Amino acid sequence: AFSWAFDYDTYIENVLQGFGQQLQGPVPIGMFGHYDDLFMFEYDLEEAVDAWNIAMTKGLDDILANMSYDLEIYYNSGNTNRERACLLMKDGIEAVIADPDSTDPSETLNIDVVALEWASYLYQVRNKQLPVFFLGWAPDYADPDNYVGPFVRSTLTYASRIGLAVSEGWNETLVDGWITDAAQSTNPSEREDIYEDIQVAIVDHVAYLWCYQATTFHVESAHMNGYQFNAMHDPYFFHYWSSKAIPTD
Repeated sequence: AFSWAFDYDTYIENVLQGFGQQLQGPVPIGMFGHYDDLFMFEYDLEEAVDAWNIAMTKGLDDILANMSYDLEIYYNSGNTNRERACLLMKDGIEAVIADPDSTDPSETLNIDVVALEWASYLYQVRNKQLPVFFLGWAPDYADPDNYVGPFVRSTLTYASRIGLAVSEGWNETLVDGWITDAAQSTNPSEREDIYEDIQVAIVDHVAYLWCYQATTFHVESAHMNGYQFNAMHDPYFFHYWSSKAIPTD
């Protein structure tokens, strides 16, 4: 329900000022291994209500009761982009509950957006203390393994912190095996096929809400020459030069 209730277009247009695009799973669009035909959620209140109602028949109300009908959405303080994403999420959930076709919780659900100082935020994320939180990832090396690992392998960064391995319907042995196979294979075509399976599995499981990936851009004067874009590194200035004469006075 949350994935249908988030207004991706509004976030990208009004918060990012258009400098981003909706994220399509754990592997960024444009990177080797990304599956272009991967299913993407969109803002659809009717679908969100349907998903909410199904969840209510499967025990969601009991889960909310265990939370004392208080849902807190966390972000690191000072990060206004994340704050506004959390507020949009709050608006979306409240719209679902307010819909006349939705199944009401047994008690009023209170939703709060909470800011934490960075050190406290990291500590609580690492210790699995936050029910819903905004996160991000920048790669350490240019390979899809550095995205599916943190988000999908059951023992690594975010997958372990959200309890992916113990979530209903998730086959950690199978998917962790796929990740190992993809990392060890030297056949690009085989790797792409495996990464397709991994991405389909995690998106179908709806363990995450895939919000956006940033748009990278570069600005320079017309007299600059030799710039080569590299998504993993800063400009290499040895081959970067100016055709404009340097003043001698």
